[in-house]
Amino acid sequence: MKGELKQIAASEGIICGVNTGKQIYCATTGITTAEPNWIKIPGPSNAKQIALYGREMVLVTDDTKIMRAYYNENSTSWIQITGNLEQISIDGAEICGGNAASEIYCSNYNRYSICFPTQCNPSHIPSNSQFEPTYDWNKLQGGLKQVEVRAGRLFGVNSSNKVYYGKSYGAQNFVTLSGTFVEVSYDYDYGRICGINTVKQIYCATQNIFTNPTWELLEVNLDNLSLWGNALYGTINGNAIYYHTF
Repeated sequence: MKGELKQIAASEGIICGVNTGKQIYCATTGITTAEPNWIKIPGPSNAKQIALYGREMVLVTDDTKIMRAYYNENSTSWIQITGNLEQISIDGAEICGGNAASEIYCSNYNRYSICFPTQCNPSHIPSNSQFEPTYDWNKLQGGLKQVEVRAGRLFGVNSSNKVYYGKSYGAQNFVTLSGTFVEVSYDYDYGRICGINTVKQIYCATQNIFTNPTWELLEVNLDNLSLWGNALYGTINGNAIYYHTF
């Protein structure tokens, strides 16, 4: 797939990522072809990682600031929200992430937004003044360095690369899953989880994913990945983008 990114995120009808120059690029057309229509969008000069839910975007910077925006190819702009995270995930109801101490925090952000991805139309784009910058963060039990939240289900990996599954609210009840990964991604609709191990191999599972996943090797090596629907996007060596459908 055309383009050069070190990190990528996928959602319904959109893919975005950060390149080695910490610049942000997004595409909304050609995203299932070899040539997405990448558009450079304005953003902080030290962007580290971006996450998507529809056209809702959140990112973290190298100095752990959290930024939020609604994608608009003509005038995307960001506001800083409260909190400090090293890594972040968004699912349309919550923002979750881990800090430098591998502490996990989640915030139910929908109550701070007038516009949700499934309800907005292109003619109604929220402005910064319509985003509340103050969020109430709830600290979860356990410690994870990377998390992915979808519909209240949270997968993540800890500093020993062990994989965990639990809930993002209430009684989290985290359980250890088989596998050893540095990063995981989860798709709710297709019930699929994939992970990257320390030698960049990709394993995916659709069976028993909440208890004892049946991992299957995918014949590609990646540094980063993102699942959405029946597709997987990934990056390789900070200068190549991979796309795969199951």
